[in-house]
Amino acid sequence: MKRAFVFIISLLSAGMLFSQTVMKIAGNDVSKEEFEYYYNKNNVGDATKLSVGEYTDLFIKFKLKVAEAYNRKMDTISSYKNEINGYRERLVRPYLTDNAAKDSLVQEAYNRLLEDVDVSHILIRSAGANDSLSYSRAKEALKKLESENFEKVAVSMSDDKASAQDSGRLGWITGMTTVYPFECAAYNTKVGEHSGIIKSGYGYHIVKVNARRPSRGQVKIAHIFKRNFADFTQHQQDSLKNVVFGVYEKLQSGENFEELAKSESEDLSGKNGGELPWLTTGRTNELFENAAFAIKNVGDISEPIEAPYGWHIIKLLDKKPIDSLSVLKSDLESRIGSDERSKIISDIFIAKLRKEYGFNDSISDAEVYEYEKDNLEKKYPNFGLLMKEYRDGILMFNICQEEIWNKAAKDTAGLRKYFETHKENYKYSAPRYKGIVVRCASKDIKRKAQRMLGSVPMVAAYDMLLTLNTDEAKNVRIERGVYPEGKNAMVDYYIFNKGKLPSDSKYPESFVIGKIQKEYPDSYKDVKGAVLNDYQNQVEAEWINKLRKKYPVEIYQEVMDAIK
Repeated sequence: MKRAFVFIISLLSAGMLFSQTVMKIAGNDVSKEEFEYYYNKNNVGDATKLSVGEYTDLFIKFKLKVAEAYNRKMDTISSYKNEINGYRERLVRPYLTDNAAKDSLVQEAYNRLLEDVDVSHILIRSAGANDSLSYSRAKEALKKLESENFEKVAVSMSDDKASAQDSGRLGWITGMTTVYPFECAAYNTKVGEHSGIIKSGYGYHIVKVNARRPSRGQVKIAHIFKRNFADFTQHQQDSLKNVVFGVYEKLQSGENFEELAKSESEDLSGKNGGELPWLTTGRTNELFENAAFAIKNVGDISEPIEAPYGWHIIKLLDKKPIDSLSVLKSDLESRIGSDERSKIISDIFIAKLRKEYGFNDSISDAEVYEYEKDNLEKKYPNFGLLMKEYRDGILMFNICQEEIWNKAAKDTAGLRKYFETHKENYKYSAPRYKGIVVRCASKDIKRKAQRMLGSVPMVAAYDMLLTLNTDEAKNVRIERGVYPEGKNAMVDYYIFNKGKLPSDSKYPESFVIGKIQKEYPDSYKDVKGAVLNDYQNQVEAEWINKLRKKYPVEIYQEVMDAIK
C-alpha cells in the first residue's frame, strides 16, 4: 500500500512538472512561464536582485490582490475595459504589420533621399467614371513619343499646364517629395529615358529622367520676403525691387538680419527672424532652392533673388548632409505609414496570413486582419503575458487605491492613533520650527498684521492674515509649514540665527510666528507624508492576512526549484 501511495505521488509530481504549473492561487493555475516573466522583468540589476524564494512572497501578494479584484468583478467596469482596450490597440500595432516589408521600404526611401533626380512628365488627369478615356489619351501620348520628342508631346498633351509651359519639366526632386508611384518611376528610369505609363491618384503619367546627382544635403536658412503680385504694373514691380534692394543695402551696412526680417518680411516666418525649417531638394521652387544651396558660408547673405511669388534675401544659418538612417528611421516609418506604401505593407501582411491559415478568397482582408488581431495572445505567448501584466497590473492598482491608499488617507482617527502608538519613529534628529512666514508690502501692513495676530489663536492665524489681501492689492505673502534648519532662509534668520535676511523689493518687511518643536512633532499632520506611508503599509499587511485566509495558495516546489 505504501509503495502504491509513493508511486501515485511520483505520478502527480511528474504531471506537475509536465504541465509546468508553478503554483495555484485562489484556484487559478500560475504557469512557470508567467512566473519567470514577472521574476525576470522585476529583477534588473545584481544590486537589487531577489532570490526566487524572496520574490515568490511578493508575487503571491500581487496575485492575491488581483484575485480579490476579479472576485469583486472590477474587470467588468467600463472604465477598466476602456483603459485595457486603449493599451491593447497601441500594443498590437507592431504585430499587425510585415516588418520585413516595412524595413525594406524604409531602406528604399532612405536610399532615395541620398540622390536627387531631374524629371519631366506628361500628365493625363483621371476622368473619374470615364477613366478609360484618360488611359486612351495616355496611350496616345506614349505612341507619339515613338516619333516626337518628349518636350513637344508634353506641350501639346500634358494636363499639367504649369510644367507644360516648361516642356514638361518639373525640376529636381528627391525621395518622399512626390506620390509614391511617381517617385518609383523617377528612380527606376535611366537618364534620357521615360517610364512608360504609370498611374497615381492624379491620373496617368509618363515620366522622363533628365539627370541625376548626389543629394545636396539640407540647409537651414532665414529669409526676408517681399511679395510680387501677378497684376502688378511695371511701375509697381520697379518700386518693389527698389524696396528689396534698399533692405539689402541696410544689411550690407551692418543692420541685423533678424530684426529686419521681423519688420520687413511679408512671410509668416518674419516674426521668428525669418527662420525656416530645414530645406531639402524638391520642397519649394527651384530658383529659391538653388539660391539657398549656393550660399557657401554660414552667416553669409545672398543678393536679392526674384522667384515665383516674389523677392527673397536669404541668410545661411547652417548646412549638413542628409541625416543617418538611424536618425531618420522613425520619421520615415511614420511617413510610409500614411502614404501609398502602407497599402503595400498591408497587402504583403494579409497575403502571408492567408497562406499561413489557409484562408481562401471568400474571406475578406478585413476578416483576415481581425482574426489575427483577436488571436495575438495565443499566437505570441510573450504578447499574451504582456497583456496579462497590463490587465492584472491595472486591477491591482485600482483595488489598492480602494483598499489601501484612499482608505488610509481618509482614516484620520487611524492615522492619529498610529502616530501616537509609533511616535518614537518620528522623533526629530534636530529641532524644527512649526509656524507661518509672513512677507509684508510695507511697515504699516506689518504692524497691522502683528496687531491682528495678537488677538487670535495660532490655528486661525493663517486665515486671518489672508484677509489683508484684496482684489486690488496683495499686501502679504504667507506660507506655513514645519521647517528644519536650512529649508527656509527667513526661518533660518529669525529662528536659527543663521544666514542673512533675504531681500524682496515687493515685500520688504517680514516676520515669523510659531513655535520650535524640539524632539517630537505636535501631531501626525506635521509629518503626514511619513505617517501616511507607514500607516498604508500596516493597512496593506492586515489586508493581505485576510486575503491569505480567504484564498488558498499552493506552491509546486518541484517546478519552483527549476527556476533560476
